[in-house]
Amino acid sequence: MKKIKKRYILTIAIILGVIGFFFYGWYYQNLPEFAMPAISQISSPSATDRILVLAPHPDDETLGAGGYIHQAIQNQATVKVVIVTNGDGERFSASKSFRKVMVKPKDYIQTGNSRQQESTNALKTLGLNEENIIFLGFPDGGLKSLLTKNWTNPYKSNYTKVSVSPYTNSYFPDVSYTGQNLTANLTSIINDFKPTIILTTSSIDLHPDHAALAQFAKNATAGKNIKINYYLIHYRHFPYPKGLVLARNLTPPLRLFLQNQTWQQFELDNQTEQLKLAAINQYQSQLKEPFLKSLMQGFVKKNELFVSI
Repeated sequence: MKKIKKRYILTIAIILGVIGFFFYGWYYQNLPEFAMPAISQISSPSATDRILVLAPHPDDETLGAGGYIHQAIQNQATVKVVIVTNGDGERFSASKSFRKVMVKPKDYIQTGNSRQQESTNALKTLGLNEENIIFLGFPDGGLKSLLTKNWTNPYKSNYTKVSVSPYTNSYFPDVSYTGQNLTANLTSIINDFKPTIILTTSSIDLHPDHAALAQFAKNATAGKNIKINYYLIHYRHFPYPKGLVLARNLTPPLRLFLQNQTWQQFELDNQTEQLKLAAINQYQSQLKEPFLKSLMQGFVKKNELFVSI
């Protein structure tokens, strides 16, 4: 009798395990390639467009919108890129560059300088003039805190150990790390540049800095008639497949696609794909880490994705 009961319990456990496995796989898989025609094409940028790209860290602007940036420049649109942090909290990059386990604040600052240069080189590869690149120098890993407890109370970086940008090329120098100041910085840039389109990271991105920047963009554009398109960088099983697979489309996570969101895609021709790859290859500090390399190369596909929430 005990043997029958154990077999019964084991059978139920196996069935539940199989159901759970398939449910997890369905829930976190990406939209199949054959369903991509269901996603509409985003309008190609025109000469009258003024496009502002907001990125939380150096490389996000190229991963999420590198092809769009290049095509906009080719179409004579005016493009400006704002990189909010310098990605100076990247412990692996700092440790690898300086060959030390215990990384000092000055090393993180130097890492930030290096990552700035990588973004500058990548964007120049895409055709953007350096004068149209803005670095704000806000704290890597701190943007979520700036929305809450550090809205007016200055945030101290866990890496550089400062509460004010230590970088000489920050667009607004000597500004303390508060959410209020970041909103004011973005608002000032938007008011001066007068963009018709803003591209930035999404609130559904799993990286706290990325999700926070989406909210800062909303705050800075409140009351303004500016279209915002969001690009996704960090999510489960995204991009799929990772690594360099040029023959595939970038497909949205099925879970997100089925939610009440409007997805659009921007097709890249072969030349633009190769140019985007060349731009990504400028981020050598990130490509040294195998996981990051696979992630970054996974964004070189036949299209780019944007979502309106």
